[in-house]
Amino acid sequence: MKSSYFNCHTHTMYSNLRIIDSTNRPEDVINKAIELGLSGLAITDHECLSSHVIINKIAKRLKEEGSDFKIALGNEIYLVDERKNGQKYYHFLLMAKDAYGYKGLKELSSIAWYNSYTDRKLERAPLLKSELKEIGSKYKGHIIATTACRGGELSTLALEKYKLDQMGQNSQETAQKMLEFTQFCKEVFGEDFYIECAPSTDKEQIAINKTLLRFAQAVGLKLTVGTDAHYLTPAERPIHKAYLNSKEGDREVDSFYQFTYLMSANEIYELLGYSFSESEIDNILNTSIEIQDKIEFYDLFNGKLNPTLKKRKQELIKEINSILNKGLDIQGHIVQKKNLLN
Repeated sequence: MKSSYFNCHTHTMYSNLRIIDSTNRPEDVINKAIELGLSGLAITDHECLSSHVIINKIAKRLKEEGSDFKIALGNEIYLVDERKNGQKYYHFLLMAKDAYGYKGLKELSSIAWYNSYTDRKLERAPLLKSELKEIGSKYKGHIIATTACRGGELSTLALEKYKLDQMGQNSQETAQKMLEFTQFCKEVFGEDFYIECAPSTDKEQIAINKTLLRFAQAVGLKLTVGTDAHYLTPAERPIHKAYLNSKEGDREVDSFYQFTYLMSANEIYELLGYSFSESEIDNILNTSIEIQDKIEFYDLFNGKLNPTLKKRKQELIKEINSILNKGLDIQGHIVQKKNLLN
């Protein structure tokens, strides 16, 4: 039996807020992870924090029962340079290390949803890199980030570089884009930024994994692992496939989801073995535990406010009520103040 690991990329049915995506019920996915021997996981639904109330209750119960299973509250955001139609909405993962970091997740998610729009018949709620940089600087040291799955910008560029190299074409421009993206992420998150790889026998994913490892070694970054779990076990894949096909939409093809389920450490070793040596896999799983060790438990139901923050919140509420009573335009005011009321 191989050592355990922390799965940094897991979905629940709350990822279905905008699109049909996952069949995992919150308690089921946690119970299955414990059954498989994982040391913990992060819940990272697609631009949605709605599952976190349920997840936090489960985490609190496990803690009270003496379990050392670690659960991180996260968010898989869509990270772009600008809001425009027709573009690719790159995936990117955020995980709160503590209660203050979680406040940052709420603030970032609020910005994304406030600026949502429709593109190709789907509601889009991307976050701008400039917004991530501005807000992320406030919460640096409290939020962990990874490059997410093959739908992320770095993995997309890694595959592009691999294909150019295979054709004997110049991939220097693509490599430069990879470097610029990771420099941006390191600036925002510092030592809390990691590159994510995925266990798979798919040729393109293997190419991505190998390219990411060489790149990570060149720039001094660490690889971690995420299975991007959208369903619990391989036996449930036909059900998940049928669910994905139950409604039309512009999204990834079915092959994207072939290995997106919860895996034991043994299965992780087997599937990552197509991309890496055993010692490289050991390092990747050790990095996942490094991420886990940074996660603190915090209770979302602890309603106690710092006296200063409580007073400021009351002042803001009075200020908004005053504007409403005077019949003034409150929209711009709310945009400026709403995050302070979270």
